[in-house]
Formats: sequence, structure tokens, C-alpha cells
Amino acid sequence: ENINEDSPVFLTIAYHKTRIMIESKKIEEARSFIDNLLFKKDKSLAPSTLNHFYHLRMLTAADLKEFLKYSQRIPAGIIGSESDRGIQFPLNIREDIENAKIFMDGRKLLDADSVRLINIKIPLQLLKEISFDNDLPTHLRKNLLIATWARAVLLNRHDIASEINPILKEFVPELNPFIDSYGAGKTTDERKFAAIFTILKFPGMKPFISGGMERLIPLHKVDDFRDNWWCALKLNPQTDDFLNYQRTISNPFVDKDNDENHPYFLNEEEKVQAAKEWQTLTSFGSAPNYLTKQIIQYAKSNPDDIRIPEALHYVVRSTRFGCTDVESTKLSKEAFQLLHRKYSNSPWAKKTKYWH
Repeated sequence: ENINEDSPVFLTIAYHKTRIMIESKKIEEARSFIDNLLFKKDKSLAPSTLNHFYHLRMLTAADLKEFLKYSQRIPAGIIGSESDRGIQFPLNIREDIENAKIFMDGRKLLDADSVRLINIKIPLQLLKEISFDNDLPTHLRKNLLIATWARAVLLNRHDIASEINPILKEFVPELNPFIDSYGAGKTTDERKFAAIFTILKFPGMKPFISGGMERLIPLHKVDDFRDNWWCALKLNPQTDDFLNYQRTISNPFVDKDNDENHPYFLNEEEKVQAAKEWQTLTSFGSAPNYLTKQIIQYAKSNPDDIRIPEALHYVVRSTRFGCTDVESTKLSKEAFQLLHRKYSNSPWAKKTKYWH
């Protein structure tokens, strides 16, 4: 209280004072303090300092609009890595990294704390509202639409997926024929298969969003470094999924996966719903395993569907370029054998020479 605002230590003390207010559940007091500080100093704060206060302000958001506003941050800097030597460097000194240059023009991105709350603590109904928000930057809205649609179909909330369909087609035109096929499904099983088939064809689709720089590879292309589909969302230190979990879901401000932190504005019903949905998603395991199981099950009950051979080809591909574990080998082999046993004359069987 007694530190002068011009003191070099003022911002550090102010940050921790606000943090303690929030941890003491003095939300309104913390919100008022940050708003006053940002009103006075917003334009003079260094980017990294501003982002730290935006983190605290996000935690005190009174409604969804405020939450979204302070979830978006302009990076203080962007680094790349020489994978063979582990050397990191600012991207602005590497003129050859063309794809990354678009992120160095003040573009707003979502930080790890933002995506953790959005992915784990926000229920699907509110995710739909977020993805419909016209005030969101186009690149963020596009990613949210893809993630929310994928999450809706995986959770069998075809009502919500159907509401998203027309806007998703507008933002991601290459999905149009697949979304039309999904919408034409007459039964829940037909719609679910069409959705799974779409996800298989577009390796960039995930039922969650990632922080920082988004995937630079086009949605329909396989990333050679395996940033395809998703890994198991449940923390499992015994498998390779642990590293992917840390990279995509981790939050630098919260260490425990079962933390009690929620956006302040959520009511109890929304908190419970979000927890149920996340528990269901984590029960699916990695994408290659889940997608393969779904396709094999559908193929056995609908063997005459002309899309089955192609779908089986793509599930085998997913076990090569996606996140896998010990179960993946068995599932990949089963899909491979089903494809070559029942559809041996199809071009997709000829294209699928190996199971992984």
C-alpha cells in the first residue's frame, strides 16, 4: 500500500498483491485494482508485464466477454528452435522462416493459462457462444470453430455441431463437402461416422485449442513432426503422451490437473457440465486409437458403405503419424487386416501396404 507508483518494484508488488487477493477470493477488489492499474499504465507496460496482469484480469472476469478480452495476448517475443542442436533464437533474426512471420506483427494469441481454462473448464454450450463471437480475431475464431465442432461430434452433441455447420463452412471452405455429408446423415451412427471420417481426413482437427502459435501446416496435411489429431488428454507419465500433454494442455500458473480454479463467472451447473465433458474426452485416449475403434465398429455393422475402405486406409495412416501407445499396434493391425480381407480389390487396399 505504501509503495510509490514510480518505484521500480511497484509492478512486482502490485502483481503479487493482486494474486493474493484472488487466492483470498477477494475477486471484486482484485478486479477493481487491476482495472485502475491498467487504466493508468496500460500503454507504458512492457508486453510481458502487461500479459501477466492480463492473466490476473482474466481470472477475475465478470462475464464471458471479459474473459475472452483478457485471454488474448500479444506475445512478448517468439522463438524458434534448431531441433538437432536444441538452440533457440528470436524468429525475427531468421528471415527464412516465412510461415512464422505472420505472428510477429502484433497478432493476438491465446496463452497457456487461457487455453487450459477454455479446454477444461468451459462447457460445450459456452464454447459454441465463444466461437460465434464476431469480435474475436478471425484466426482465433476459426480455430475455436474447428475445435468446438470436433468436440461436439465426439460428445454426440449433434445439435450443437449442426448449429456450427454453416459458420464452419464459411470459415473453412475445404470442409464443405464433408460437413454436407455429415448433415445428410439420417441416423446418429451415420452422422458420427461422417464426422469421424472428416477428422481422419483432416489431421489438424482437434477437440481442443492450443496456446501460442497455431499449427502452421494446412488442416488437411499430415505434419511430419506428428502434430496431428490429438494425444491422450489424461495425464499418463508412463507413456509418451505425457510430453504431448505437457505441451498442449499445461498451464504455467497451475500445476495440478485436478485444480479447483474456474472462471469466476461460471455457475455451478456449468462447472459440473464442463467437468463431465472433459472426463468423457479424456476417456477416449489418443486419437488414432479412438478413431480406429469407431471406424472398425461402424465397418462391421455397415460393411456395404462405400466409404469404409477409404476410412480404413486413413485409420492405418493415423497410427503412423499420430500419437500412439501399445494398444495402437493391435488396432492398426485389425484395421489393416479388415481392409485387405473384405475390400482387397479396392484402390485403398492397394495404397495401404503396411500397418504400424
